Amino acid sequence: MSEKVKVSKEVANAFENLKKGWTLTDIFNTVTADHTTNGENIKVLVEWNADNCDEGHSLMKLLTGDYEVEPTPEERFAELYNKVFNKWKESGSNNDRAYLNGMKATVKMLELNIEGVDLDV
Repeated sequence: MSEKVKVSKEVANAFENLKKGWTLTDIFNTVTADHTTNGENIKVLVEWNADNCDEGHSLMKLLTGDYEVEPTPEERFAELYNKVFNKWKESGSNNDRAYLNGMKATVKMLELNIEGVDLDV
């Protein structure tokens, strides 16, 4: 079985929005004809399809629902932070605590706000 194509939330949202009023054939024909004047959703898919350089294979997977949405960097950070936090709560490991402190210091230094991460713990 082939691997699902990974897409950003922006691409997934553009595709889902287009499906509400377009047929899959219309989406395919417009994206592959490079009609960038048909609204923001089409522009997103045209650019994504062009960046893939795979002769439309990824586009076909998207159209057939064989895709998954990639987590954002913030979501990946929150997942890792919460995993280490829960491990630290169970073990009390100084290494885990130091790792958490480093993660928190980095987020504060970069002035990021990561949903799902409590930096005050």
